[in-house]
Amino acid sequence: PAAAMAAVAAAATAAGAAFGASPESMDRYAAAAQFGRFRCFDGFGEFPLMAVNDDFCDCLDGSDEPGTSACAGVRGATFFCRNHGSLPKVIFASRVNDGVCDCCDSSDERGGSIGSHVHVDQVRSCSDTCRL
Repeated sequence: PAAAMAAVAAAATAAGAAFGASPESMDRYAAAAQFGRFRCFDGFGEFPLMAVNDDFCDCLDGSDEPGTSACAGVRGATFFCRNHGSLPKVIFASRVNDGVCDCCDSSDERGGSIGSHVHVDQVRSCSDTCRL
């Protein structure tokens, strides 16, 4: 039971860390969750996993903030809209938590940092407009 609980906790941590990340980069966030350390994609920095999606841009390439707007000034900083029920799309990080629902599933408007302490009541009220 303890091992199963640890596996569930690790999966939840990986999901939080990977929020806003593209499917192509998911393995990197899963590895970070497994080892408790995140290495910036450009190789110029390594931080505790808790630094991922904490609303502070630690990595020069912005890779530690896939789910926030903290790295909005960084070239290539984007947010991946899964848009369940519709087509996925990529938006600029500057459009995350800006009060405008850019993703049809409203995932870009979750409110504040999303690390390990997101609560349902933090999600901004946007209509889910995803349709295939």
